[in-house]
Amino acid sequence: MNGFLRLWPVAFLAAIPFLYSDALINLWHRWLSETEFSHGILIPLVSIYIAWDRRESILARTGAGSGWGVLLIMVALLLLLVGEVSALFALKQISLVILLLGLAYAWLGVAAARLLNAPILILLFAIPPPYFLEAVLTARLQLVSSELGVVFIRWLGMPVFLSGNVIDLGNVQLEVVEACSGLRFLYPLMSIGFIVAYFYRAHLAKRVIVFLSTVPITVLMNSLRIALTALLVERYGQVVVEGTVHDAEGWLTFGGCLLLLFAEILLLERLTSRRSLLDIIGTAPQVDVASAQQARPSYWPAASSLGLLVLAAGGMYLLTNIQRSDLPETHLNLFPNQLGVWNGRDMALDAEVVRRLQFSDHLMLNYQRPDLPEPVNLYVAFYANQRNGESPHSPRVCIPGGGWEIENFARTELDGKPVNRVLITREGQKQLVYYWFAERGTLVANEYIKKWMLLRDFLQTGRSDGALVRVTIPVVDNSNLEHSETTLREFITLAHPMVMQFLPGSSD
Repeated sequence: MNGFLRLWPVAFLAAIPFLYSDALINLWHRWLSETEFSHGILIPLVSIYIAWDRRESILARTGAGSGWGVLLIMVALLLLLVGEVSALFALKQISLVILLLGLAYAWLGVAAARLLNAPILILLFAIPPPYFLEAVLTARLQLVSSELGVVFIRWLGMPVFLSGNVIDLGNVQLEVVEACSGLRFLYPLMSIGFIVAYFYRAHLAKRVIVFLSTVPITVLMNSLRIALTALLVERYGQVVVEGTVHDAEGWLTFGGCLLLLFAEILLLERLTSRRSLLDIIGTAPQVDVASAQQARPSYWPAASSLGLLVLAAGGMYLLTNIQRSDLPETHLNLFPNQLGVWNGRDMALDAEVVRRLQFSDHLMLNYQRPDLPEPVNLYVAFYANQRNGESPHSPRVCIPGGGWEIENFARTELDGKPVNRVLITREGQKQLVYYWFAERGTLVANEYIKKWMLLRDFLQTGRSDGALVRVTIPVVDNSNLEHSETTLREFITLAHPMVMQFLPGSSD
C-alpha cells in the first residue's frame, strides 16, 4: 500500500504532453529531417532500457521524497514559461529533462533518483544544441578538419594549398562545407560515447576519458576522410564527392569512429587491468533488494510537485490564449507587383505548407528585371502572435529540410541593417539567400537576440508579433558570384522600405 501511495503521482505524467507538445513535435521533426540529429530517435529507447534494467534497485530504494526535486521542478517550469514566451524550443526541451529529474527526486527520494540520473540525463543528447552554438561548433570544426586534412594530404605526397576552408589541389578545389565539418558524426558519437561510458564497468576516470575522447576521434576521422576524398578526386574526379559515393564515405567514417572508440577501451584495459571486453561492458551491479533500507515516507515533495504542475498548466493555458487584437492589419496580398524596373509575379504556396507554417499573413513573389535571366524571390511571413510554435521557422533549419546544403553562412550588414547571408547548393545548383527578422519595427539577424527581444517586448507591452523576410536569387554563373550578390543587394535596397510599410512598427 505504501508503495502505491508513493507512486500515485506518476499518473500526472499525463500532463507532460500538454505542457511540452509543441517542443516534442519540433524535436521529432528535427530528428527526421536533420541527419546529424537522427540518432535522437534511439536515445529515449536507451533511456527506458537503462531505467528498466535498474527497476528492482529503484523500487527497493524508493523512500522519502526530496525537496531538491521540488527545486528542480521550479527551475524546469520557469524555463518552460520563458521558452513559451520567447518561442525557444531548445529551452523547453531542456526544461523537460530537468522536470523529469526533479519528479524523480520529489517522488522517489534521493537514493532511488540517483539511479535514474544517467537514463534521464542521457536524454540531453537527443536535443539539438541552440543554433548559435551549432554555428560556432560548425565553423571551428570546419577549420580544424581542413587544417588537419591538409596535413594528411601532404603526407600522401600531394601538393596542396589551404585558403580558409577551401583545399586547392591545383586542378581541383575542395570546399569543406558544413556537412563535411564532422558535426554529423560528433553528436551521434558523443551520445554513443556517453552510453558506452555508462556500461563501461571501470573507474570513473576511465569512463570520463572515453566520453571526452569522442571529440578528437571525430576530428581525426573526419580529417582522414577529407584526405581520402582529395586522393580519390585526384584520381577519379568530382564524382566521388557527390551522391552515393559521398554518403558511403560518411558511413565508413562513422564506422571508423566507433572502432577507434572501442579500441581505446581495449587499450585502456590492456594497460591496466587486462580484462576482456565481456568483463568490462555490462550493466552496473544491482542493489541487494533484501538489505535495502526503506526510508520513512514523505509526501509533501510529491504533493508540491503536483501543485507546481497544475500552476504551470494554468500559466501555459493563459500564455497560449493571450492575443493582441489591436494590431493593424498587414494586407500583404496588396504588396505592389512593380518595384522600379522589377516586375513581380505571385507564387502560390501549397495549401499543406500554408497550414504547417501557421502564419497570420504572407507574400511570395518572383521579381524579374528585363536585362537579367534570373528572378529574385521575395518571401515575407508575418505572425501576429508568436505563440505555441507559431513563429517564423529559421531558414537554417528549413534549408537542409528542402534538400539544400549550406555552403557558407555569415552575418553581415546591408545599408547599415543586420542580415544573414547564406550560400546554398544542391546537385550543382547554387542560390544566394539573404534573410532577417522584423520584430515590432526593429530589424535583427541573430535568432537568439530575436528570442530575447520577443520575451522582453511581451513582458513590457504584451506584443509578440514579428516577421521573417527572405530574399533569394539563383546563382546562374558559379564563377561570378559577385554579380548575383550585387543584383540581390540592389533589389533589397529597393524593396525593404516598402516591406516595412506593410509590417507593424514599434509605435503601433
